[in-house]
Amino acid sequence: GKRSLEMTTESRDLYREFFYLALSAADLVRDGVDPVSAVARAISSWRALLRSSTRITPEDEVGLIGEMWLLERLIRAAGVGQLHSWTAPLGEPHDFRLQSAEIEVKVTRKAQRIHLISGLRQLVPSAGQRLFLLSLQMEPAGAADGTTLPESIASVSAALAENPASLDLFGQCLERRSSYRTSDSDLYRDRFRLRTPAVLVPVADGCPAMTPAMVEQFLGPVLASRIGQVTYELNVDGLGFEDGSPSFLEILPTRR
Repeated sequence: GKRSLEMTTESRDLYREFFYLALSAADLVRDGVDPVSAVARAISSWRALLRSSTRITPEDEVGLIGEMWLLERLIRAAGVGQLHSWTAPLGEPHDFRLQSAEIEVKVTRKAQRIHLISGLRQLVPSAGQRLFLLSLQMEPAGAADGTTLPESIASVSAALAENPASLDLFGQCLERRSSYRTSDSDLYRDRFRLRTPAVLVPVADGCPAMTPAMVEQFLGPVLASRIGQVTYELNVDGLGFEDGSPSFLEILPTRR
């Protein structure tokens, strides 16, 4: 007449390990944890114990620093609600969506503003939106002031510190956005700083973006339909407007 939860395995070679996993779950049950949750937590703990530390690529590292740069700026300027403008963790085609503008963050370590564009649709604005490419040039900070990836993430967390719900949501978004884990922070010791002021480039006439419409115009719909993934470099030197200019601040105001 009592409910029970049974844990079994057919892996004879792992009986000893399974026994200790079952003990971990049983200890949680004795501590008052729901049995099903206890099993899930025990398995999760073992996975975390055995997971090897992995470092994201240097390109992803500076790319995430760039997204943190913009996210902190938005939160400092307009409040914690701006966390919802970070749409990259949702799998959206562009990194940020504001009221009437979308921002695609691009970071390069090159001396020129040359950015890698992934796909023909990355620079296609959503319906009713203006699309901007935020160009950030990063360089090693050396002995000068700069920031590491963990520090840039900590700065966003500090901006959200007075709102626990938003801070928790930020952690979830970060986990969905990247394979970066706080437990691996020691792997990210390189310090970076902006080489030049940030630049916003309107993705409109004058911006040489490759789009499905452009490919179809030159090849026709039949041949264009055979084109798959396209990756190309885009040089935006001399385009757009710098941080601090009225046009830039109209889209991305500074701290209030």
